[in-house]
Amino acid sequence: MGSWIQERKTILLIVGVVDLLVGAGAPILTRAVGVVALAVGAAVVAALTFFGFQLTAATDESLSDRMRESITASVIVVYLVMLGWVAFFSPTVTAGKTLPALTTAFVDSYTKVVAAVVAFYFTVEGAAKVAGILANRSSQSEAQPGSAGTSKKTG
Repeated sequence: MGSWIQERKTILLIVGVVDLLVGAGAPILTRAVGVVALAVGAAVVAALTFFGFQLTAATDESLSDRMRESITASVIVVYLVMLGWVAFFSPTVTAGKTLPALTTAFVDSYTKVVAAVVAFYFTVEGAAKVAGILANRSSQSEAQPGSAGTSKKTG
């Protein structure tokens, strides 16, 4: 068990470092190859984060749990990287100008997508826990015959 946790930490550390390098390097490469560096950088960050979380999933975790966790993580990490690109590496921001309308609309729309993904992630997590608690209670009450309304009055 301890080695699996260490392996998970190592994989997530590698994913985080590579995501950070790609996130910081893509805007620098735009001077050489243009905006294609940002598109490729976003795709690399998304794929690396998704598959990194898939690799680190527990073996007893269901496929839907792994997929939900991986999708949520990759959407959030890509959002944070792209937000950093817009906020700190945009030529219009460094020149003191306002952002173009397309950039503003994209950030607003992607913010709503991230909010929906996070909301669904936590909603499903909560529903799964409630369902597990209810199933546990019903199995306990079935295991104790005579405990639910079968007491007899004497007197």
